[in-house]
Order: sequence, then C-alpha cells, then structure tokens
Amino acid sequence: MPKFTVGLGWDANSASGADFDLDASVFILGENKKILADEYFVFYNNLKSPDGAVEHTGDNLTGAGEAMTKASKWIYQK
Repeated sequence: MPKFTVGLGWDANSASGADFDLDASVFILGENKKILADEYFVFYNNLKSPDGAVEHTGDNLTGAGEAMTKASKWIYQK
C-alpha cells in the first residue's frame, strides 16, 4: 500500500501580533460517504484511526521554524 505524509505550515502572525494555532483533521468515510465511526475522526485529541490508516503526528503550537508544523501520515487503502 502506498504511504504518504500531508503537512501544514504557516508563518508567524505579523499583522495583529496575537499568537494563533491551526488545527488539522481527517475524516475517514465509507462507501456511503459517511464517517465510519467517531474513532475515524483523526485530530489532536485522537491521533490515530483504529485501523492505523491515518496517524496525526503531533503539533508545533507556534508555527516557528522551517519545518512542517502539523503532519498526518496516510496509508491509502481501497
């Protein structure tokens, strides 16, 4: 099965000076285009789907630095 990583990054806020954070999430849907179960909503409070197909790899709350600040590993399953 192919594996890939999706990452998000952003520049620190320079307009208002207030800190902010972005959140990323993944919904895993069935053939009926509905979420399979609550456990298949992967986000900062549920880091891995029950089948291991999606894993949220953590967080950088400031966005500082050159690296990705959020990433999810996906394993494509058909």
